[in-house]
Amino acid sequence: KLVDGSSKYEGRVEVCVDGAWYTVCDDNYDSDATAVICNQLFSTETLSSSAYYGSARFGQGTGYGILLVSSCSGSEGKLVNCTLNKNAYCGHYEDIGIQCYINSGCTNGEIRLVNGSSDREGRVEVCIGNAWTAVPEDGWDYREAQVVCRQLNLPYQWAVPLIGSYFGRGEALVDIYSTYCSGQE
Repeated sequence: KLVDGSSKYEGRVEVCVDGAWYTVCDDNYDSDATAVICNQLFSTETLSSSAYYGSARFGQGTGYGILLVSSCSGSEGKLVNCTLNKNAYCGHYEDIGIQCYINSGCTNGEIRLVNGSSDREGRVEVCIGNAWTAVPEDGWDYREAQVVCRQLNLPYQWAVPLIGSYFGRGEALVDIYSTYCSGQE
């Protein structure tokens, strides 16, 4: 399972082995293990890519169980089919976290407005890694709103940014910390 992420597609990896929950150590960890986990958790969805992060990016787990992934080819159906070491010399500050990007049929760089009462308003989402993700409001003003309207072929001269989750909170599947536009893009 993935724990403490901002959506079901990301978080600290926790694995049940012989009835006990373990976190996974970042030592020797690689993208093959991430692919196995994403496919195991989201096998009915089309994955576009994945990423992994060490150093407890999604917080430290608790308890004594920490697994070391010794060998994983990427073709295993489940993480427990990889070579795992229960006696890892790791601390929870080394817990691995992952993100699984689901292909939602969008094209990278495409934008859309969601939850508005018309096609001229809504929460801004951008397609990154073939998945829709909400754009944070940090740094948003009329310039960013004008660029969005221009890209969507909408009148942009009087574009108004509405912040504070005005159109509801979206899922941030990709870390975008801020956005800046000059207004001419």
